[in-house]
Amino acid sequence: MFVLINVQATDNRKNIFPLGLAYIAACFEKYGKVKVFDMHYEKNINELFDYFYKNEVRFVGFTVCSSHESFSRSSYFAKMIKRISPNTIIGIGGQHSTYQGKEIIEHHLEFDVAFIGEGELSATQISKNISSGNADVYEGVNNIIFRNEKGEVVFSEYKKNDVYILPARHLFNSCKDYSDKFNEDPPVICIESTRGCVGKCSFCALKLDQEKSFVKKDLDLFYRDLRVTLSSQKLEKVDLFIIDADFLVSKNRTIEILKIIKEFPQIRYFNIASCTDSVLRSKDILNDLFNCGCTYIEIGVESFSETQLERYNKRSSVETSIEAIELLNEKQKEFKFSYKIDIIMFEPFASFEDIKISNEYLQKYTYASSLNESNFFHIMDLFPGTKYRVLTENERISLPATEMDIPFWKFQDSRVADLYKYVSLYNNKIFCDKDEIERKIENAIYTNKEKDLFHLKDLRTLKTMTYDWFNEMINTEDSSRYIKIFDKYYDIYKQIKSRN
Repeated sequence: MFVLINVQATDNRKNIFPLGLAYIAACFEKYGKVKVFDMHYEKNINELFDYFYKNEVRFVGFTVCSSHESFSRSSYFAKMIKRISPNTIIGIGGQHSTYQGKEIIEHHLEFDVAFIGEGELSATQISKNISSGNADVYEGVNNIIFRNEKGEVVFSEYKKNDVYILPARHLFNSCKDYSDKFNEDPPVICIESTRGCVGKCSFCALKLDQEKSFVKKDLDLFYRDLRVTLSSQKLEKVDLFIIDADFLVSKNRTIEILKIIKEFPQIRYFNIASCTDSVLRSKDILNDLFNCGCTYIEIGVESFSETQLERYNKRSSVETSIEAIELLNEKQKEFKFSYKIDIIMFEPFASFEDIKISNEYLQKYTYASSLNESNFFHIMDLFPGTKYRVLTENERISLPATEMDIPFWKFQDSRVADLYKYVSLYNNKIFCDKDEIERKIENAIYTNKEKDLFHLKDLRTLKTMTYDWFNEMINTEDSSRYIKIFDKYYDIYKQIKSRN
């Protein structure tokens, strides 16, 4: 008996599917019954613990991304399970264990084994040992860190993952279940086309494989996953959430995937992520991309400051980013799609000049765009194992944290620190609730045949408020005026809120 647990996610995409765990479930299912508890979909904690009182479970697996919340929740569940069922082997996989596996096994007795990198090979080997009754469940298992009988931490031999199969989606809630639960229509299929990334950004925790950070999934599996999911779940209309850090990095591969998507009339729209240099390399196939149903592109700009890009070890330049954005703006005249610019506005070494530069381009290219509005609040997380985290520790802007934590860090530039105090205040007092008021106003406008000019004016003010406020903050020469600028916009916001 194998149990896999998906802890509640902090991701704001509420309908996100635990695809990585579904691949691991497919490996375990070859050698025994698998039970899945999706705590993100349904917080059935009592049912989870009751299951261990009533059943003999040989292995429990968690997948953990690089966040304090995800690891803490997994640790809590693991401790409770160990008390109920002390002989159950508890494993942890995902990005967190890939970078912090040694520390986890050294300091957390609730976990017995950490999986490193892609988990299919290790899961297949360990489940085979358990099902065959092998006394040493870790014998011949690659890519794991575990404690032996003496309590010593042992690293098994590293081997490139060579097990690629269809995810066991049937063990999880269906796409329709997810869409109904989180009010998404049509249902969304999460599907993987690559793993990792060709980039080497110093802040990114995406590198899963120790030797090869970019893995192209077999497109036959991509096709079969789509076909089986659509047919088995009887889905007549879906959107695709394509999991790929840089979908356009290989133009020829993109063309092949578009051919596959065209074979399924059930697919309404799909979204992608891409780096700006990849957008430019693929400029001659963008028409086909949009004609095929791409309605959303997330582009990794990260900054419009060259000094920040150098620290981030980005392979693209500011010039590249501008050219890609202007190309997409031209395409929007012909095709209906949206794009979101990813920017890390606040990070330990950011200077006030860095932030002014990025603000200038956000104002120019994204003014009044709700997709890009949150860029003004983006702050860097120092993920375990990343070069940027080590850099901040060396400069003592942050201190070494435990394997559970993303550390607190200080701004090197005092004026940036002063600015961020009010960024945080604006986020909590205005930005977090602004969307709800916008929706109320839009509904009022939509249902009122005679458009109310006051509603239209309020809506326009809300759409531009964050941009206008941040721009005024950035361009004042006197930081003592920050509170006055904030109060001015807060008063405007309260007046709109009271009317709606």
